[in-house]
Amino acid sequence: MIAVTAALIALAAMSGTAMPEAKAMPHLLIGEFSNGEASFVAGSDRGDLKLGCAGGSIAGPIRLDGHGRFTASGEFQEYAPGPQMVDESGKPPPAVRFDGQLSGGSLALTVARRGGPPLTLTLTRGPARKMVRCL
Repeated sequence: MIAVTAALIALAAMSGTAMPEAKAMPHLLIGEFSNGEASFVAGSDRGDLKLGCAGGSIAGPIRLDGHGRFTASGEFQEYAPGPQMVDESGKPPPAVRFDGQLSGGSLALTVARRGGPPLTLTLTRGPARKMVRCL
């Protein structure tokens, strides 16, 4: 097998053509990440963010680039303490942009919200903490 590979490389060099480069396949973000105020669970088909008084989701797989970064569209909704009225308008939660970077066991996550400052979280890989919604 080594001789065949060496022969192909030599043939490519003599013909002046380059060997095709292997393209890096994107990796999926999969796992549980949390800190004292938030929990993010990423699966092969979605991501879910939970905070005490808010929550968000990303529909579809979260693909990391070669540097561990991702950008994804999703939904994010903030809640008020106490009982909540059913949304009679039927409007979906506001669309947002999630930006993240995985570095080792740490996930830096930013939620860019319209009309408000970005929400920035630093989460650590490990079991997701159970979040209690606004009381």
